[in-house]
Amino acid sequence: MKKRVLAVVMTLGLGSAMLFASGHGGPDGMGRGMMPKDRFVTLLKQLDLTTDQKARLMDLRDARRDERRAQKEMMRDERSGRPQPLVDPGAFMTGEKFDKEAFKAAMKKEMEEYQARMAKMRDEMLDKRADHIQAIFDILTPEQRTKLIELSKQPAPKGKK
Repeated sequence: MKKRVLAVVMTLGLGSAMLFASGHGGPDGMGRGMMPKDRFVTLLKQLDLTTDQKARLMDLRDARRDERRAQKEMMRDERSGRPQPLVDPGAFMTGEKFDKEAFKAAMKKEMEEYQARMAKMRDEMLDKRADHIQAIFDILTPEQRTKLIELSKQPAPKGKK
């Protein structure tokens, strides 16, 4: 019994140490490397923003976060709202045969409609993201814009050491 407990504790401890050492976790919750949005935030912090600019960027971030949450919820509802299965196979069966071609046509139509709705949502998300970046760009001064462009051309850091 003691050996089993010791083995479990050693395994958990070793696993945690390996995760921490590999950069997948740590006190700040950052993993290995930085996500693209983190890089953008890091670049913005290097621009010597005024207090007014910081406040406007915070307001913009909060509004964007609320929009993203609403969009995510709408996409979740869209995915969960579709009938399972999409088309009832029983509607294409008779006592003698299964109308395979009609079933495939109905499935294809349903899937195309679903993909069109998803594509429309993705396009809306892309438009909102572009609008958000444009709003950030509009808050910056011409000098800060130039510095942001220069900083963005530099390679991203490989992660925290």
